[in-house]
Amino acid sequence: MRKLLFLLFVLPSLAWCQGDTAIVSFKKLFKWKPLPYDATYNNKEFVMDSIWNSVEDNGYIKYRAEIKLKPSNLYIPKHLAKRFLKMDTIMFKENGDTLHADFFALGYFGSIKNVFCFIIERQFAGKYYRMSEKYLFTFEKRFKIIDKILLSREIPGAANMDNFDVFNDSFNESTWFEETLGIIHDDMTIHIENEIGKMTNYKIKDNGKIVKR
Repeated sequence: MRKLLFLLFVLPSLAWCQGDTAIVSFKKLFKWKPLPYDATYNNKEFVMDSIWNSVEDNGYIKYRAEIKLKPSNLYIPKHLAKRFLKMDTIMFKENGDTLHADFFALGYFGSIKNVFCFIIERQFAGKYYRMSEKYLFTFEKRFKIIDKILLSREIPGAANMDNFDVFNDSFNESTWFEETLGIIHDDMTIHIENEIGKMTNYKIKDNGKIVKR
């Protein structure tokens, strides 16, 4: 009788875990990232170019043209994004075509029991430039979404091509993008700063929910 109960109840659950190849494939895309994790964009993530700029002593300056595509080994196939991320039907016409976005697996972190914390980048086309957003997703053990939060983004602003009045970093590197800052700390708190410098803190709870502090 005990053997029969084992076959009826235990084996089906084991078979489900081992047989769901989509979960296995999705998890394999993500590599471990230590905390703190800085989701802020850096110049290596941009296509860098030079243009004529009369403001800077009639010389050439470096500027960020658009977001680079991530390596193919980080690409999340459409069928996996549709199942696990559920973001492929969102479209914001003012910012870009997120309906046809590309998703990339940036990594995972944390040690919350039965909660997976994954960092995912969504790239999509605007009118002229490729744009990007980085998200934190929390999943339960069967990889249903518990919560998600936008960590940082690079969205082109409306600056005229001949008017470069926003500079970033050193060496006179210029950007046309609205920039945000997002850092996940080792105590599972999240620090987010928007385009105008307003700071907001969040906390990843033990149940995977992301709450404002």
